Amino acid sequence: MADGTRVDGLQGVLYLAGLGEPWVRGVVAGSLVGVVAAATGLPKSRFDEEGKMRPWKVISSDPEAVYVHFLAIPVGAALIGYLFT
Repeated sequence: MADGTRVDGLQGVLYLAGLGEPWVRGVVAGSLVGVVAAATGLPKSRFDEEGKMRPWKVISSDPEAVYVHFLAIPVGAALIGYLFT
């Protein structure tokens, strides 16, 4: 860990950067992925022209249906950040 004068490994670096707790790392990871997804237009592609959410492909035969909800990607990134870091 970090003792103020020396940083030991990735845990020390994360602690000094304010990312010492897993839930904080999860929130940061989800937020960053959400911003990137919004910048690339992911949420816009999940809605139709009327502003309604497109149906889920698994339960709908609609040709405009999508496989992934637009919030699944940032929430998944947050969960991975929480569990595996």
